[in-house]
Amino acid sequence: MKIAISINENGIIDEFGKSSSLHIFEINEDFQIIDRTEEDLTNIKGCKSKIAPHLAELDVHFLITTSLGHGAKYIMDAYGLIIKTNYTGNAENCLNEFIKDIKTSK
Repeated sequence: MKIAISINENGIIDEFGKSSSLHIFEINEDFQIIDRTEEDLTNIKGCKSKIAPHLAELDVHFLITTSLGHGAKYIMDAYGLIIKTNYTGNAENCLNEFIKDIKTSK
């Protein structure tokens, strides 16, 4: 499973449209991180949801962010990305909270 987390220049989760990068984590069935990459968003002009097709190609399943606009949500939904909000802190903390939520929902 791949999870993208929108991050600002200080390394903290931020609103999708204000993010400078996406940290993409791949986790295995035991919820262990097996890969981590970063996608730079600073060169995307206009709506950052333009990255949705690329995320779909990378087989990203979830986007964790503090918020995103209705238009961006619509585009992300169209590419099959599941949006998760209400997480705070740095990328690793958000990922750990997200994994904890997944484990407790099973």
